Amino acid sequence: MNETTPAGGSSRRKSWLLPFLVLGVLLALAPSAYLFVTGRQQRTEMEARTAAAESAAQALADSLDAARTQLLVDRVLVLARAGRMNQTSELASQFFDRVDRRSRVPSASPSETETRLRVLALRDQAITALTREDPAALQLIEEIAALHLPLGDPTLDARIPTVPVPEGLPAPGDTAPRDPDIDTLGSRRP
Repeated sequence: MNETTPAGGSSRRKSWLLPFLVLGVLLALAPSAYLFVTGRQQRTEMEARTAAAESAAQALADSLDAARTQLLVDRVLVLARAGRMNQTSELASQFFDRVDRRSRVPSASPSETETRLRVLALRDQAITALTREDPAALQLIEEIAALHLPLGDPTLDARIPTVPVPEGLPAPGDTAPRDPDIDTLGSRRP
């Protein structure tokens, strides 16, 4: 009754080991499969979070750039009203460079790009008028500021400055008027 194989062993003795061997292999692979599946889910989730963070960072960078550009055109307008055409010309050139750079962004809406191109169309005329200290330069700068206003960050509630120019207007790099008692910005001499 005992079947034997040509090698002289019993096939029944080896056959009962096979299910245990398969079960052992499956139990050994189960944690790896679980980690593989959950790892893929976590990777997908992390990729989605990364994409959202990159999108938010780009939106913030665009907002900051819009705010800086609006502040720059406001500064140009204030200096033009003060009659400082030389400084105004330098800052206007920086403003137009920023507008030119933003006009080349492919993700900008067509209306924004069109407005930027309208602003850039006045560049040469504005720089020439400022360089020649032409009295019409102020009106041109005001027109450019009004054209650019919709391109600013709407959350800032930006508007064209209408306040009169103060007498002791600091230079563009200064933050405070010259004071002999101030050693460095913000600190007074004892």
